Amino acid sequence: MAPPSSEDHPMTECFATVRVVLRGSLVLPAARFVVGTPTRARDVLVVRHVIGGGRRGALRSEATYVRTSEPLDREAAEARLRRWRTDRDDRDAWVTAAYGTVNLALRAYRIGLRDPYVVDVTDSDVAEVVLGCATAEQAAEGEEREALAPIRRRPERLDLTERARAGELVAQGLSGDLPLLEADELLAFAAREANHGREGSARAAISAAIGLVEIEVPCGRDLVRALNARLAASPEEPTLVRVATLQDLLDRWRRGATASS
Repeated sequence: MAPPSSEDHPMTECFATVRVVLRGSLVLPAARFVVGTPTRARDVLVVRHVIGGGRRGALRSEATYVRTSEPLDREAAEARLRRWRTDRDDRDAWVTAAYGTVNLALRAYRIGLRDPYVVDVTDSDVAEVVLGCATAEQAAEGEEREALAPIRRRPERLDLTERARAGELVAQGLSGDLPLLEADELLAFAAREANHGREGSARAAISAAIGLVEIEVPCGRDLVRALNARLAASPEEPTLVRVATLQDLLDRWRRGATASS
């Protein structure tokens, strides 16, 4: 059945919305959450859990970011849709804002309930994103009055070479032939934090990882000197590049340790 058009409804106040459809389910409760502070206009995040299609009918979640701080009349709503259709950067900025709002909610849950296994949403968790305009009632039901075609997110898949390499690494890790460090975990955490804009915790994790290398690795002091020299050579290097550089240095050490074992 065709989606309802704007002519099917008398014009009431509507809002720009970004509906993020997850592949799985969120730990967040189904609810309407206010986003913002009492000192400024506030927006809304609507979390819904629905039964998906297919034989299994798995539970999946939708999170809709509603810009209630900026009500739109018909003309403004049409202008907003036109802007999204023609300006990819603007469209991406709205999607980023929606992801950020969902992840802020997850962060509150993770910290408040002390559940470290609750992780932020990324593109790999998302089936599709729908940008549109909706009334408050429509947004609560996961609907839009008018919307762009859904932006599909395809999960990243390893090619044959990468799959073979992954199998080899897993086998080495399980057999004990591949040294796996707690410092590696801290660098992975630093990468996640940097990806979500939390630079302070990313840098702290990098510093802690370097400290652990000295403890975990035989002749770790020599490796730490190499790590610190590499960091000092590029003080303005982006955090994610810095993490990758340190991971590369550890991989070189790991290859040497594996070859000599």
